[in-house]
Amino acid sequence: MFPMLSKDDAYLEGDYDIVAAANGATPSRGSQKSSSAGMSVLTSEPTTAHRPVMYPTVICEDQRSGAGDDDEDRRSWTHYYVGAPGTLLGAVLGLVLGSVLAMESVKSELKQFEYTEKLIVRWGALYFRAVSCLLVPTVFVSLARAVADIVFNPRLTRMGWRIAAYSLLTTVLAVAQAMAWGYLFADKYDGATYMFKYSGYSITCPHNKTEYLRMAPNGTLNCGPLPSRQIRTMVFPLYDNTKQLVLAPDIRKLIYYESTTKEILHGLLLLTPTNVIGAWHNNEVMSIVVFAMVFGLAVGLAQVKPLLKLLIGLETIFNSMMTTVVKTAPIALISLIAGPVYAGTHVLTLDKDLGRILYYVLTFFCATVVHACVVMPLLFLLRTKQSPWRFFVLGVHELAAGCLALL
Repeated sequence: MFPMLSKDDAYLEGDYDIVAAANGATPSRGSQKSSSAGMSVLTSEPTTAHRPVMYPTVICEDQRSGAGDDDEDRRSWTHYYVGAPGTLLGAVLGLVLGSVLAMESVKSELKQFEYTEKLIVRWGALYFRAVSCLLVPTVFVSLARAVADIVFNPRLTRMGWRIAAYSLLTTVLAVAQAMAWGYLFADKYDGATYMFKYSGYSITCPHNKTEYLRMAPNGTLNCGPLPSRQIRTMVFPLYDNTKQLVLAPDIRKLIYYESTTKEILHGLLLLTPTNVIGAWHNNEVMSIVVFAMVFGLAVGLAQVKPLLKLLIGLETIFNSMMTTVVKTAPIALISLIAGPVYAGTHVLTLDKDLGRILYYVLTFFCATVVHACVVMPLLFLLRTKQSPWRFFVLGVHELAAGCLALL
């Protein structure tokens, strides 16, 4: 009996040598030819007690292709569902649903049900909560693993830092182009004012505790009864110390900058977090990125392989969890778009908002084409001193078309 080898050790020891040694032949490490010779000894002089040789099963190409058609179709539908077609379909359905629910005839009927608005928005909120929960740890583990892998392997150190430098350069170029295009079309999509919805309240009349202060249609105030639904949502005593009813915050992290310079300085300060746990809690991605790179550098310099394997395993786990959550994005988009339109926080007007959307798409298209067809080939020419036509022939744009992050 031979001890079971791990997956990594099997490549080092060689399966053929183990089979040959089990049948009485002399093993020869690292040579498939010698193991074959050992197997020939087995056929010429068979022993009375030996373990049967297990040969790998060969599957014909036609059998394999027949079984893989269903998997290929399933992957194709999943690609379309999670990719751009599914995302656009979810956005269109959200706009249609929000427009229908925002109609006065429909909205007046649904307003009597206090849970309607919450029911529409809740599904999108669940998606946002799941993404927010996984975004920071996924970014941290992925960056830390990448940096640690580069530093850990001396062969990849030089090439890895070169790749990191090119990635940083292309990122800076992409950000600079985005700012330039955004400045060029800034007056075309200036955005819409966010409509804050304040919570309602009611005051009891001093002469009768069962009547409340109301506003008549003509604008005058009078005392009278309120429907039970409004009493549950609007009436609360001023001496309530149990905090059963509290006002929700308007928007978290809403910061007003006096100038663009102060906004840029605030972004630079986020590169050096004062509290890493606070950065995790506030989802400050810039602070997490810097800390992850420093952490990965420390893990790589420590030369402790179990730590690197731990980061690889965590990255696999978080990527699998994130993939599962992202698969619900087309469905969540319906709620994320229809909810604000129905609630009235984002008023959709075709004459203004449609123009903003079209200009945004035009800006993205122009920036993508210039970056992929002008900036990157120019960088290729300066670095390799070769014709940029090879950059297009290599097929990188076909690959980038399926993954916009590569652009």
